[in-house]
Amino acid sequence: MQTNDKKIIILGTPQNFGLNSVISDQLEALGFEVIDINIKEKAFYYKSPVLRLKNLYRKLVLKDYQYKDVLRKKFLDEQYEEKFAHIQHADYALFIRPDMFPKSIIEKVKNMTGLTVGYQWDGLDRYPDIFSRIELFDRFFVFDPVDLAVSGTLPLTNFYLDQQITKDKTENSPGSNNDILFIGTYIKERIADIYQFFNLFKDKEEIKINAIINTHSQEFVREIQEQCPIIRTSYDGISYLENIDLVKQSKVLADFSNYLHDGLSFRALEAIGYNKKLITTQKSIQKYDFYRPNNILIIDSKTDYDQVITFLNIPMQEIDPIIKRKYSFSNWIKYVLDLGEHIPINLPVQV
Repeated sequence: MQTNDKKIIILGTPQNFGLNSVISDQLEALGFEVIDINIKEKAFYYKSPVLRLKNLYRKLVLKDYQYKDVLRKKFLDEQYEEKFAHIQHADYALFIRPDMFPKSIIEKVKNMTGLTVGYQWDGLDRYPDIFSRIELFDRFFVFDPVDLAVSGTLPLTNFYLDQQITKDKTENSPGSNNDILFIGTYIKERIADIYQFFNLFKDKEEIKINAIINTHSQEFVREIQEQCPIIRTSYDGISYLENIDLVKQSKVLADFSNYLHDGLSFRALEAIGYNKKLITTQKSIQKYDFYRPNNILIIDSKTDYDQVITFLNIPMQEIDPIIKRKYSFSNWIKYVLDLGEHIPINLPVQV
């Protein structure tokens, strides 16, 4: 039951690098009561010997090989339902990457919520399960301009954090005062671009590089060491808050498109929010209202070391405060939930 005047929002998001907790903290800082329904999925087990025998009978006698999947789904649904069993009504629900959540859970949340919103921060075609969920939402957002051709979709980008929830590291902390920072996951489609760019600095000690790729594959670790030793690898990854601390301590952020979608990465929005320059392979970024050539360098296979150094030495161009505020989380959530005065977030028109 609701016990105060705070608006209740049910939150379902990916848990990568603690991003769900970060979003929850941002919402709480803005006055919401957050019900986070993310779960740490338990290994499936039979709740009774009868269910185990029933599954065995259906498989061996009835040739029904799907019954265990039915039990698994019910087992998973029960874990989700435990998260909001005490809630009779919520004002809002926000699902990010709704394809990761069972349709049955989205439907149950919608039945108890005033406004249910979905946001797919990846290309729709990359995770086709999302198509069967779009109609479940009152408002459904996409960040790839191409996906606006799909009926029922609205435009949105990612955001930068503007509510203070982490203390800055000291200037002497590891990774401080970087000239160029890159933190990302190993993705085959972009790895060649990453190698090519950072190899420009192989013997250039005057530029401080902090490039980290997250991977669990020893094969990829060896490849990275061979192809571009300047890049470090991380097995466990870096939390999103640690990531933000490193962003704040860096002069320039590097961003590499994976070519699987044309939406803006978090890195592009962090550059706006924390007044950093951006180096990116994403050509479409020049269509956005925050693009300034002094602040954003679009690179390709022909980019050389001197071009990068020239860019580093050019003074930054100030961005209109209204444009900057537009991409903050505070405005983002107002736009998404259609609350009060907000600045609409649009995507470039496709030609």
